[in-house]
Amino acid sequence: MNRSFARTTRRLLAAGTLVLAWGGTAPILASCGDSVLDGGEACDAGAANGTATACCASDCQFEPASKTCRPAETTCDVAETCTGSSDTCPSDAVEPAGGECGLTTDCLVSATCDGASKVCGPSTPLPDSDGDSSTSYNELCDAYDPCTNVGGARDFDTTRRIFFSTRPKSIKLVASFAIATPFADLDPEVRGALIALYDPTYEHGAYITLEPGTYGGAGTKGWFESTRQWNYVDATGSSYAIRKVKIQDRSTQSPGRVIVKVAGSAWGPQIPPPPFTLAVTLGSRSVDGAAGRCGETIFGINDCSPKTALYGACVK
Repeated sequence: MNRSFARTTRRLLAAGTLVLAWGGTAPILASCGDSVLDGGEACDAGAANGTATACCASDCQFEPASKTCRPAETTCDVAETCTGSSDTCPSDAVEPAGGECGLTTDCLVSATCDGASKVCGPSTPLPDSDGDSSTSYNELCDAYDPCTNVGGARDFDTTRRIFFSTRPKSIKLVASFAIATPFADLDPEVRGALIALYDPTYEHGAYITLEPGTYGGAGTKGWFESTRQWNYVDATGSSYAIRKVKIQDRSTQSPGRVIVKVAGSAWGPQIPPPPFTLAVTLGSRSVDGAAGRCGETIFGINDCSPKTALYGACVK
């Protein structure tokens, strides 16, 4: 300790205005915390010294610039930190305009901050023509809906029996519905087909894609056309496969009418318990589902056996 510092320390001790912090290198004035800026103090905020939002430390020195003095309240707010040279927390600021702040999903466009407020607006849902999206997450907008079934025009025809059965070693589906375009417009050989099952929350279900391609005989899988009918065959011997699909033209009975028959073995994907939606798209989701070459229905609890759809049958 040099002589000048020692003399000052003795004088302040005698006056009762100085205490020494054990292990410290700088004295702490006894007057620190009285809200009066005394000699040797960089700041004095009284009882607020050293508190969570203060930029004046408990030893009446400035808090470092790394300390947060005002946490962010929302995604459009920013956290303020002390400057390291002032006991005042900087002015409250917000995120600049254009920053994303809301929920984003495949069917939701995130809201953006406006640069003037801490409030984030609602995310914007993408178009959902048939209104079957989830309230919170809008997961079945037109871009992802396997069947954009506007106004119920392509609901499964319940005047005919709709039969859907899943068992440990088999799946069977027989359904009839009207497509919005002529049968001749179907081209699963190029665009494939899709069978989708999902519950009301869209959190459980299965999407089974029947890939496009031409059937080439034993050991292959694909599509071929016969008289007023498209056929899919999987002869690869793979497990968890849809073995056969028939799409039959019945437009002579009713405009746009088709009958779809599906048979498979060793069902793999999890089937949601009823109520669940079953949709069949005769082609790709983005092209044919939006064009109305699809059908769908909801199987309720009363439509399915007590064992649920997983190991039972649903009939309407």
